[in-house]
Amino acid sequence: WPAGMTEFSLEFTVGAPDRASFELPYSVDNELKSATLNGKALDIGKSAGFGELGGSMVIKAPQGAGLFANGENILHVQILNAGDSSSRLGFYASGMLKISGAAGQAGGADGGRGVVGGGAGRQPAPVGQQQGQQKAQQQLAQEVDLSTGG
Repeated sequence: WPAGMTEFSLEFTVGAPDRASFELPYSVDNELKSATLNGKALDIGKSAGFGELGGSMVIKAPQGAGLFANGENILHVQILNAGDSSSRLGFYASGMLKISGAAGQAGGADGGRGVVGGGAGRQPAPVGQQQGQQKAQQQLAQEVDLSTGG
């Protein structure tokens, strides 16, 4: 993978943005520089590399923070592949979009799954490329599974 910044995006649909939230534990090689939801910065914790999943490395989109849109939403992450030459890149995140107050169920009437990154030593499977970006798009059905990785 080329040295420098790599960007990944995941599109998903939300029908109740005021009740939506997610927490996505992640692991990354080399560093997660930023994450946004619909252009708004998210808390990414402290990027500590690929030695663990989660801990201080969690992308958070809390309920009631005005982050979610009714309809299409875009989660965007920027990953730094450090060094001066090409090397392996890894990014893995896992979690579910939660819709609170839906008869005691997480999920609700939104759903889908998208792969936006790759695991240790593997390049992400390209879903669609456009000027160095890869985008995973999925039709959404019941719950939104925001798990990523290769």
